Amino acid sequence: MKPEPGDLTLAVARRLELDWQYVEHIDPSDQLRIVAVREAGRAAGRLLGVQVVTGETDPAAREDEKVVVYVAVTSTSDPQDQERLDQRIRLFADTVAELPAHRGWPGEGLSVPDGPAQT
Repeated sequence: MKPEPGDLTLAVARRLELDWQYVEHIDPSDQLRIVAVREAGRAAGRLLGVQVVTGETDPAAREDEKVVVYVAVTSTSDPQDQERLDQRIRLFADTVAELPAHRGWPGEGLSVPDGPAQT
């Protein structure tokens, strides 16, 4: 029997359903929260049956010295959703590319994989 998803996973999943992305600004000393958000993002992807990517920015490159943790849907099985998602991915990739430094985002040449979320 699968365990019930936690509150953070459900919160991320709700946001992914609405906007196909989840972003949280976190103090860099709170490594547990950073890991928890990324794990919840992957779990939310599995829950929704979509593929996601997670990443985080370098706090030293930001004025507020926060880590920006992001989760973004990269693939869905519905063709109409996928078309809208492809447009959204290009916009999100441009936004992330403008960040001073980031870790975890594949960057240029992003290919949208098929199938459900993977770990």
